[in-house]
Amino acid sequence: MIYLDNAATSLKKTNEVLEAVEEAMVKYTANAGRGAYKVAQDISIKMMETRENINNFFGGKYKVIFTPSCSFALNLAIRGYAKPNIHIITTYLEHNSVLRTLEYLRQKGIITYTILSDLSKKSFLKNIRNNTKLIITTHVSNVTGERVDTSMVSKICKNYNIKYLLDTAQGAGHIPFDVDADMIAFAGHKGFKGLIGVSGLLVKEQIKLNPVFFGGTGTSSLDLNQPNEQVEDFEVGSQSGVLISALNAGVVYTKNNIDEICKKENFLTQYLIKKLDECDFLDRYYTPNNCYSVVSFNIKNIDSSLVGDMLNEDYDICVRTGFHCAPLVHVHKDTTNIGMVRASLNEYNNVSEIDEFVEAIKDINNRLKYNKQRN
Repeated sequence: MIYLDNAATSLKKTNEVLEAVEEAMVKYTANAGRGAYKVAQDISIKMMETRENINNFFGGKYKVIFTPSCSFALNLAIRGYAKPNIHIITTYLEHNSVLRTLEYLRQKGIITYTILSDLSKKSFLKNIRNNTKLIITTHVSNVTGERVDTSMVSKICKNYNIKYLLDTAQGAGHIPFDVDADMIAFAGHKGFKGLIGVSGLLVKEQIKLNPVFFGGTGTSSLDLNQPNEQVEDFEVGSQSGVLISALNAGVVYTKNNIDEICKKENFLTQYLIKKLDECDFLDRYYTPNNCYSVVSFNIKNIDSSLVGDMLNEDYDICVRTGFHCAPLVHVHKDTTNIGMVRASLNEYNNVSEIDEFVEAIKDINNRLKYNKQRN
């Protein structure tokens, strides 16, 4: 099997992550924050260590809140920060975790928002209002691999006293991190190669969020109001020591090897683009000089789902097809009728897999063309 769906989740885990899971299944299966005995304290210490390593990876300025997914983290950030009558700016590249949350809040009459199709500095500045309090952008598009100019956005936010929420689901672990954002959502199971089930939200100390989820936190248990004075107050319910230990190992591995990871993934991305550029039967949705590990295209006028099914059934190649939970990208690229074929890479892919993948695409095109001619 050739796995080219790393934007959905990493399939192969590092040895460090696998070893951490094995250790945690023995040592870290108690309930953190719910007992004064040693095994409960041990997992609490492991969680503190993980928070510290995540914070250091992203620049060392944050509180770290564990969430079940990056989508939960984005919900927590947006709904926790939203106040009546504020205006929010976002972009057409965003995931439905952002867009649907904003639309829900708009329909409730809480906020207004603007979606930018032009990501230039002029466009951001033109759309700032007196009540603009938050800008939300992705780090790297999960559809096109495009990297947003986050440095520019960060400077705009500082100059206009606007908070910046960054979605790093597709960037963290794939490119060096150098962004000064006020809140950062990340996925634990993608670039960090952890397990599905734990991700997180980083929040600067001065930002106060309102609770979004309610329940047990291990603190202030006699109070019927949800506490919100520390990160644990936003982590409702029991936390998994196994998942957090795996995430910790993945973050440490990534931080120690980020230069090598980026070098290899950039090489593979450019190699894939070069091979696809040789195919005159494709519609391409990537920008070669701004494309990071995610490459999308279509065989002209062919539904992406058909191509994905053929790759799976006939060649044992895994890609993502359809609309990738980012609808406005497809409006922008005029692919709302057929979606896109997305190949997404990580360091465990290689040149021979890319060669085999591109040959499969050529073969599928020839087969479809032959069938069309026969009919």
